[in-house]
Amino acid sequence: MLTWVAEEYIKKGQSQHAMAFYRTALQTGHDNPLILNNIAWQLATHKDASIRDGKLAVKWATQAVKLTKNKEPGYTGCRLRGGRGSLIRH
Repeated sequence: MLTWVAEEYIKKGQSQHAMAFYRTALQTGHDNPLILNNIAWQLATHKDASIRDGKLAVKWATQAVKLTKNKEPGYTGCRLRGGRGSLIRH
C-alpha cells in the first residue's frame, strides 16, 4: 500500500512526498525486493538532484537482487553507474 501511494505521488510530480512513503515502506518491508528496487530506481534516476543518492541506490538494488537470488528479470543484472545513476542491463 505504501509503495502504491508513493507511485501516485511520483505520477503527480510530488517526489518529496513519494520518497517519504518509500522510506516508510522500506522500514516496514526491508526484505521486500519490490520496495528495494523501487526506491533504488528513484534514488538512481530521479531528475531532482536532492533526491538522487547513487551509493544508497546501489545498496538497495544489490539487496533486491540478492533477495531474489538473481531470478527476477527486472532486477537481475542491473548495475548502477556514475553520472545520473543510469541503469545498465548485462
